[in-house]
Amino acid sequence: LDERFQNLKIDTSKVADSKM
Repeated sequence: LDERFQNLKIDTSKVADSKM
């Protein structure tokens, strides 16, 4: 579960970085 949550957080960070 933690691994999945971390992966999602990374994906969100990547999207935010791309949007910025």
